[in-house]
Amino acid sequence: MESTATFLTLPVELVHRILDQLDTELILLSVRSVCKRFYTIVDSYNRLSIKFTSESSKTTISRLCRALQTNNVSSLSLKNTSYKVNMIGIFLRSVFIYELNQLRSLTLCGIDEFDLHIIINPLIMMNTIKSFSFRIKERKLLGNDTIELLSSVIAMPSLRKLTFDVENTIMNRITWPIQWKIYELRIKTCTNEQLSHILGQSTNLRVFAMNEWNISIDQGIPYYQLTSLTLNAIPEAIEVFESFLSLFSSLIYLKFQTNSLVSSDFVQRFLLWEYFIGEKLPLLKTFYFYFVYSSEKNVNMESILVPFCTAFWLDKKQWFVTARYMESIYSASITLHSPIFSTEMFLENRSTGTIAYWATTIRSNNISRTKQEWTLRISSASLKNNRLGRQCSLENINKLILYINDECADDLIIRLSTLINLSQLDEISLIEHYGSIIRSETIRELLEKAFHIQTLTLTIIDDFDERIPIICSIVSYRRIRHLKIHTIDIHQVKLILKYIKHVQTITFHHNNSLPNSILDTIKWLNKKRIKYFLGNNGKSIEVIIDKNDDPSEGINKNHKRIKRTHYSYT
Repeated sequence: MESTATFLTLPVELVHRILDQLDTELILLSVRSVCKRFYTIVDSYNRLSIKFTSESSKTTISRLCRALQTNNVSSLSLKNTSYKVNMIGIFLRSVFIYELNQLRSLTLCGIDEFDLHIIINPLIMMNTIKSFSFRIKERKLLGNDTIELLSSVIAMPSLRKLTFDVENTIMNRITWPIQWKIYELRIKTCTNEQLSHILGQSTNLRVFAMNEWNISIDQGIPYYQLTSLTLNAIPEAIEVFESFLSLFSSLIYLKFQTNSLVSSDFVQRFLLWEYFIGEKLPLLKTFYFYFVYSSEKNVNMESILVPFCTAFWLDKKQWFVTARYMESIYSASITLHSPIFSTEMFLENRSTGTIAYWATTIRSNNISRTKQEWTLRISSASLKNNRLGRQCSLENINKLILYINDECADDLIIRLSTLINLSQLDEISLIEHYGSIIRSETIRELLEKAFHIQTLTLTIIDDFDERIPIICSIVSYRRIRHLKIHTIDIHQVKLILKYIKHVQTITFHHNNSLPNSILDTIKWLNKKRIKYFLGNNGKSIEVIIDKNDDPSEGINKNHKRIKRTHYSYT
């Protein structure tokens, strides 16, 4: 017998689970108005999450506050990111704080002292807050009554999670609780005395994170309660760092990073951490790290990764390590990091004229080995002026990122050929700057020389619509497997799919300034029944080209869509 169940007949608890995935504005202003049953269900939904920022309009705040039942609000986030509009003040004129008697989570950012007192005083009396996140306006001097208020919030018996992003001057004035029941603590900074007090009085503390390193502890009593530690800054001396970590032998999760250059002594000692971790942190299961150090040019990267190719790293712990080499005309550096820090992020903020080479440890068919990639990032102006020359190592380049930032010279490809072996390239990115155009003949000549290329990325700025047919013709002739294009609107997507041939996938990365363009593309692809994947947090669409189908007609019988949020494109 076929089921006759409909969305309207679903159990209330199941509908509430669905509402958990929707934002409050949609729940209160849309879902609630569908029918009487939905009106009743929404009114009984007690997990509303209110989030307002300086970008929230006064009208939206007023409408939501009128529609909500305050005893259904479990999470409240108020962030003033602009000095021109006091969004928190607008919210406080629309809601009575003492009616938020079911509030469990509170986030306050950029709040004035006056508004802080209005919000916090009633909540301290109700003692329902389990999670509190607080960030004050930069370097603001707080009054004594405000310091006492914050100390009272921190000491609430119900509090289990605290994020306290304030300067050290404020931390020094806070009265920290005795026999604290906190479970998770994230702070900006603290002193030795504060850290010792917090750890000594917080027997339930399991998760600790700190953004700045202002302590000098090298010896002390062990703290066995902590299982997760995140440090966004570390001491310069690795001996001090090791002594600090030795206090937390129960750690299961460890993450540290630093943007300052570390010394060669730090690196050499870190290469031996297999023994340090085995002895001092025997329970560690998850380990993330990131640090940078100066290097000589022409370094053998595989030799750096040898200490991380042992059974301890690859078999027992299954921790994989990436070494990223950066070289410019004047200097070179190496970054060692774990896979959580994507290798793609390194090229985004680099100037042109940079070589990037990475190697990473991997396991393949139970064999330990390294995977490698060399990337050259250069501009047409640099080629024209011979800025890179032969001072850098260019023998192994297999990925090229070429910026067109001046008039594209006739001998551009010839100049490029004198620097690198184009036949070794398997991926090319061509990026136009405003006012500079890469000629179709240049693209054709480059693809003829780079005959092993598998992936081509294009960012075309000027007159793209008019140039799509000829560009697609060139790409189709060279039989590129994967094409990635930065597009503006659905019209360009349609043109590209109309003219492109002989590719396996086309990835459309949409302009952030036109958020509706990706929605229009999705609707059109669904209508034409064309296979695609969402990637890059919903900012790009990868279209799968079936060789038996014509993508411009959208004839696709076995249509399936899968959302892959872990995909990332450059």
